[in-house]
Amino acid sequence: MKILLSLLAVTLYTPLFAQTQGWTIPNWDSINKSIIGTDYVPFSITTLDGKVINNAYIKGKVTFFSFWFKGCHPCLDEFDELNELYKNINNDTNIVFVAITFDKEEEITDILSKYNVTFPVACVPKKEVRRLNYNRGFPSVVLIDKQGKVRKVGLNHITPINDKRTITVDSAKALINSYTSL
Repeated sequence: MKILLSLLAVTLYTPLFAQTQGWTIPNWDSINKSIIGTDYVPFSITTLDGKVINNAYIKGKVTFFSFWFKGCHPCLDEFDELNELYKNINNDTNIVFVAITFDKEEEITDILSKYNVTFPVACVPKKEVRRLNYNRGFPSVVLIDKQGKVRKVGLNHITPINDKRTITVDSAKALINSYTSL
């Protein structure tokens, strides 16, 4: 009961404290809407298998970036679904799929093996990850259309169940495919 009351107090007090300190709680829906349709940020990353992915490389392709890190349990929980999604789209040369982490390669080797990761992974500095996923938390997704415009950004967890903050493999695949035909 003490834990429940503590959580309730924190939940109620945080917005009030933020207001008295002059902080504002971000309106992510509004921020996301301002990003949708804009050019994706300039970038260049290298996957663990040595492929260089940058704005020029993704031009003319639909790009799906999934952001994660080793200490994020929801991130690791979605690896089976990411493997399945990648299996469904990896033969399409018009789609780029990369999971991006700020962890160093030597720190994630065991995780990639444990989860039998089949999709491409890139390790980039934390500051760059924050820039590439527009400072969203983890796991998060950025979907970029063939013209290099952002079409989806934000916290999304890929799970077998579809709700407000999650998407299924089928709905992710349908979303990606909706931009490949344009």
